[in-house]
Amino acid sequence: MYDNILEIIFSDPIYLGILSLLILLMIYAVIKKIIKLAFFISIFSVLYIIYLNYTNQVVPKNIDELKKNVVKNVDKLKSTASESINQVKSSTKKAIEEEIDKKLDKILDK
Repeated sequence: MYDNILEIIFSDPIYLGILSLLILLMIYAVIKKIIKLAFFISIFSVLYIIYLNYTNQVVPKNIDELKKNVVKNVDKLKSTASESINQVKSSTKKAIEEEIDKKLDKILDK
């Protein structure tokens, strides 16, 4: 089956041209994505270094220090996020309880 397809493609120059064009487009797309990824990683790194300088933290000298800094900052973010979520839960719970009490008082007063 594949032999027939390959034979048809390689025997006709138009099919061969279309195949080579598709291969070139795929290579271009992969290279474009790699360049975009490298661009965003470099932008993120620069922004992270600016953040570290702005908050008066030490800029890491090697990859291990960078990993430790990132893990530490992610842990801070997790704890802050969990505290915020707990505050929202408690305030929402209080608001719902107050509304339920108001509705019950309204129903029972009738």
